Amino acid sequence: MRGEGTPVTMAHLYFWSLAFLLMAGMIACAGRGVLHARRGRLAAHRRAMLAAAGLLIAFLLSYVAKVVLLGREDLALWSPGEVALLRVHETFVALMLVCGATARWLARRFGRVAVPAAPSPSVSAGLAGLAESAASAGRAGLEGLAALAAQAGWAAPAVSAPAPPPAGRRALHRRLGRAAVVSGLFGLLTAGGLLATMVRHAAHAGAVALDRQHPALHALPPPGPPRQAVAALLPAR
Repeated sequence: MRGEGTPVTMAHLYFWSLAFLLMAGMIACAGRGVLHARRGRLAAHRRAMLAAAGLLIAFLLSYVAKVVLLGREDLALWSPGEVALLRVHETFVALMLVCGATARWLARRFGRVAVPAAPSPSVSAGLAGLAESAASAGRAGLEGLAALAAQAGWAAPAVSAPAPPPAGRRALHRRLGRAAVVSGLFGLLTAGGLLATMVRHAAHAGAVALDRQHPALHALPPPGPPRQAVAALLPAR
């Protein structure tokens, strides 16, 4: 019903223009992250996805500020087709958020596997010589300490590198990420239609406000054809 929202003003139009740019940047970062993942650049993939998440957080914060300061739009002033376009857009955005958040949660569960850089041949030879000297010098002492630890019932903790994530989980992460990007792309396309709707409603609201401020404009006669207008300006003969 009417009165539950506010008509679209220029302030609303400025906000939704900014929101469109933020969403476009977010989709661009996410798409670039997918390309990095396909090429095996995992660090660049992570940076791109974090940038997309940062733009998403910026949009959410700005939306909360917009609702507090400007209120919601009055959908009773919209046509059924425009409302349907809004619902489709919201569905794509919700799907993008769910898939993206789940993919991010899976990525955090993967863990990080540290891969040390390969040292140069000279450094490797030096390290091997030091290790051999230390081993020959302290083998007896180490064996004695190991015997004492065995007698005392102590056991050294097992050290193992973190295992890579299962293949099924990696495949699910990829599918969810691509679904989030595709949903975001369709959300961006529908956002373009909504932005055009906002422009039309803002123009209508501005025209209504102008009519209310200057009602004398309605009393002016409609302009005639150009020849009649010129003839009216010329002195009578």
